Amino acid sequence: MSDPLQVVRIYDALTDTETVFRDEAIAVAEVKEKVKLGYVILLPTDTVYGVACSVENAYSIEYLFQLKRRERAKTLPVLVSDLEMVDNYFGPLFPDQRVRLEALASQLWPGALTVVVSSPRTLPRGVQRSDGSVALRSPGASFSSLVVRDVALACTSANRSGETPATTFIQAKELLKGNLLEDLPGSTQTIVVGDSRPMAEQASTLVDIRTATPKILRKGPISYEEILAALLD
Repeated sequence: MSDPLQVVRIYDALTDTETVFRDEAIAVAEVKEKVKLGYVILLPTDTVYGVACSVENAYSIEYLFQLKRRERAKTLPVLVSDLEMVDNYFGPLFPDQRVRLEALASQLWPGALTVVVSSPRTLPRGVQRSDGSVALRSPGASFSSLVVRDVALACTSANRSGETPATTFIQAKELLKGNLLEDLPGSTQTIVVGDSRPMAEQASTLVDIRTATPKILRKGPISYEEILAALLD
């Protein structure tokens, strides 16, 4: 059994019901199964609540965009467990980018760092830009980090685009009870996961490493100096 502090709650927006899991492993298995079935999941990461789905399910990715009211041009970051998963889903990366990613991952993953690289693969619309770039992150200790051990997740902050991200289970549930679900066609396959781990409540640093000189696209908990130090180590 899991630590009592790690009780997991799963709220089903379609049935308006909540289930309590006192065994975290069972809860993780339940969520993984729902991800495979095409559910969109609101779940805690190490930074803020994320809204996520399988990176391989184009229908779920499209639904996630509708749920967020997100511009299609703003592609979704992807949560992965490690470099092996990056290689399996997105590789082989260009050698110079792979070297830079490995340097950053060795010191700053898992953690609040999202890294932009080029993938030679053809990925679902909404995950990959027209120039082939994808944004990847390995989350720190959180429910999301347990799920992505087996499946990569297209994941962005849980909120309507332009609004403040949810940082608690209650806030995430309220999003689905009103704000995000209104006007969506048909029934939804959407759940919210809640546990008691603390979050940083700040979005990750976003850095582009497709060239030798990294470029910060969004400031966050990890500084440019830390990124340079990792690359030069």
